[in-house]
Amino acid sequence: MTLPKHFSSLAIRGFRGLKDIEFAKLGRINVIVGTNDVGKTSVLEALFLLAGFGGLPLPVLIQNLRGHAVTRFRDLRYLFCDLATDLQLSASTSQDDRSLTIAHTAGTV
Repeated sequence: MTLPKHFSSLAIRGFRGLKDIEFAKLGRINVIVGTNDVGKTSVLEALFLLAGFGGLPLPVLIQNLRGHAVTRFRDLRYLFCDLATDLQLSASTSQDDRSLTIAHTAGTV
């Protein structure tokens, strides 16, 4: 029996409120705890994007659900921790590595 793939590491840079965070050793089951507004949901959203369930429509949907209407590209600014940096997500499994980078030009977001 082949076990399903799971991420063994995760790095998040510039995504939502997460400036730079890395999980070097993830297991099959991981627990994320913390007080309100520390980034737990942002970690889950990053994993969801890296797993390939979203694409660009997913961040737009999430922003709309949070009450931040997205009608122009610059409305996606809530995805970026610091508008001076690019958003970078990366993770690895035992079979492959995945990454997502959203780069922007300063002043255009």
